[in-house]
Parts: sequence; structure tokens; C-alpha cells
Amino acid sequence: MKNKSLSFRLILMTLGTLSFLGIACFGILSYIVREDRESILSSFESRAVGLSDAIGAQFFERYGDVQAFAQNPIVQGQVKSRDEIVAALNGYVALYGIYDLIMVVNTEGDLVAVNDKGPDGKTLKVTSLYGKDYSKEVWFQSVISGKTTDDKDKAFVGTYVEEMNVDPFVSTVFAEKRLGNSFSSAIRDSKGKTIGVITNRAGSRWIEVAFQDSYRLMKHDRLSQSEIYLTSKDGSLLYEFRPNLDGKSTTGLAHDYDRLLKFNLTQQLPVVSRVIAAESDGVLADDAVTGKEKVVGFAPVDGSKFVRSIGWNVVVTNQASEALAAVTAATRAFYLTFLLVMAISIWISISFSRRLARGLASVAEKMAGGAQIVTVAAKEINGSSEELSDATTQQASAVQQTAAAVNEINAMVKKSVEAATQAQSTATSSLQSVQRGQAA
Repeated sequence: MKNKSLSFRLILMTLGTLSFLGIACFGILSYIVREDRESILSSFESRAVGLSDAIGAQFFERYGDVQAFAQNPIVQGQVKSRDEIVAALNGYVALYGIYDLIMVVNTEGDLVAVNDKGPDGKTLKVTSLYGKDYSKEVWFQSVISGKTTDDKDKAFVGTYVEEMNVDPFVSTVFAEKRLGNSFSSAIRDSKGKTIGVITNRAGSRWIEVAFQDSYRLMKHDRLSQSEIYLTSKDGSLLYEFRPNLDGKSTTGLAHDYDRLLKFNLTQQLPVVSRVIAAESDGVLADDAVTGKEKVVGFAPVDGSKFVRSIGWNVVVTNQASEALAAVTAATRAFYLTFLLVMAISIWISISFSRRLARGLASVAEKMAGGAQIVTVAAKEINGSSEELSDATTQQASAVQQTAAAVNEINAMVKKSVEAATQAQSTATSSLQSVQRGQAA
């Protein structure tokens, strides 16, 4: 029982030490995991901000392109031939590759000219666009009335930016739904008088490049399940980049027109309401559609190269299971390692404690036997000490008696000395008397 008790205590001591170290390790692990998660969330915010800046850079170019085209002398009507204007517009379309149609309309809303070749150089059937009245179009009225999409503090003045939509004119010419938006500006003569409107009908390609680049970087970081969204100021889905959206493509360029321009992303990710309030952040949030947890980074499209009043927002998401895979794997590895170390340590402590207990028990038994021998010797020494004590006592008594006898002899000697002294004195007196008698 004593051996078991000692072994048990040693095991408890080992477990206590391991538990203390385990608590310390868990504390450190929790801190590292928390920091890694914050770093990952922050990286998603940075991705959203980076994409926002890329869109802003493209927007800056598109905003200025239409004004530059409007200053072309051919477009200004100094040369009256429609064919020459069409040729100039075809050149712009081929050079930039992102404008499906460039339309020049006079102040009455009549189409003066439009490119008849697409970005790929193929001939377009644009005959149906002529003869229509464009004076009721929002982009036309906004430019004519001077209500353009301006931000004078950022030097944005004179271009009306239309919201993302399924462009009716482009879709008609290309005989398919085409997502895009328009940039429109006034055409003025040499005296500054408005003589018409030019509208660049840009396909969604002008933002797709930025989305593709962003996804490419995320895929390089092993975030293949990433999804990227562009929303309007109220959260409506304007554009989405979702690989395998069509079940085949991995480019993410297929469009789900049942969602685009109809679905509000806040219904799927309520956290998106924060970016609408001009916040940027990276968070963990549940997807209301799939029910899965996602890492979400969001940021408003803003900066020196974008008109913030347009209200576009970027949202970058990825399955949390993939985004946090490294953190999860490291945590699991720690748990497995810790459990393995605990198991090995317990086994070693049990084995060692049993050996130590047996060794200590053997030493204790030997010490107990030695203690018994010492006890017997001590008893014998104690007996001898008592005998010696008695002898010593008797000897002391004899010494005392001898001392008393010596004292008595000493007294007798003193008396004898005194008697001898008296006898000597008497003898001296007698001698003197004899001498006197002899003399007489």
C-alpha cells in the first residue's frame, strides 16, 4: 500500500507539472491562433481594398476616355461624313477593346454615328440603332442638362456614369445579354457650345480584368473557393466573380442573370450592410444561402480615382474551412502532439515511479533492518553505561572515604608534629639544664 501511495504521488506530481505546462502551451496557442485569424481577416480586407483601388484606376481611365473622344475633330462634326466618324469610332473600339459600342447623338436625340465593327474586328449589324429617338434616355438627358457624375474635389467633372445594367443597345446588336455600363459626355464646338452627346457603352470587361487578377492572387494563396462581388450603394448585386459558376468554366466570367441586378447581397451576407455604411473590414460571417461560415472582406470603392457618390462596394469571400485551413491544421497538430506527449509522459512517469517506489522500499527495508541492529546495540550500550555508572558511583564513594581517612591522618600528623615540637623544646630545656649542671 505504501509503495502504491508513493507511486500515486509521483504520478500526480508528473501530471500536475504536465498540466501546468499544458495550460501555458494552450494559452500561447490561443494567442497565436487569435493573431493568425486576425491576420487572415485583415488580409481579406486588404484584398477588398486592393480590388477597390484597381477598379478606381480603371474607372479613372474610362471617365476621361469619353471626354477625350468628344474632342476628336471628326467626332465634333468638323468633318461631316458619317463614314469618317464611324471609322474613328471603330479605331477607338479596336484600340481599347472594352467598348462594345460608341454612339454619337445630336442635341435632338438622333443617332449621328456608331461603330459598325466590334472589338474583335467583326462587322456589327447596327442598322436598327439608327432612326431611334434617344432624347428620353437618362444618360442623354443628364449630359444635356449638365447633371453629370462629378466630384470637383477629385477633378471629376463632365462625364455621366450610368449604373451597371444589361445594356439594351449592345444586347440588341450582339443578339445576347451583355452586362456593362456607359460613360457619356457632351460634344462641344470650338466656342464651347454643346452640339451633341457621345456615349461609350463599356462591357463589364473593364472591371473583369481587376476581378480576374484579384482571384488569381487568391488562388495562388490556395484560396480556390473565393467569390468576389460588386454591389451598388443599396447592396444590389452588380457583378460577381464565382469560378465554376456555370459548372464548367473556371474563369468566373459566366453571368447568372437571375441574380445580377436583382439580388441584394445583404440577404446572403448581412454583414455587407456595414460596407454600405462606408466601412471596410475583414470578419467571419455565416452565409445565409449555404449556411456555411465564410471569411468576408469588404471595402467601398473609393479613393482619388473614383467618385464615391456612385456608391459601389467590393466584397471578397472564401469558405472559412479553406481560408483558415492552415490555422486549423496547426491547432490539430498541436492537440495531437500534446496528447501524444501526455500519453508518453504518463507512461514514463508510471514506469519510473514504480521503479523508484520499489527501489525506495528496498532502501527503506534495509534501513529498517539497520535501525533494529542499532537499537539492539544502543540497548547494550545503555546497559553497559548503567553498569559503568554504578561502578563510577561506588568508586566515587571509596574515594570520598579515602579522602576522609587522609584528612584524619593529616590531623594526627599535625598533632604528632606539635608533640614533637613540644618534645624538642623540652629536650632543649633539659640540655640547657644539664649543661648548666655540668658547668656547676
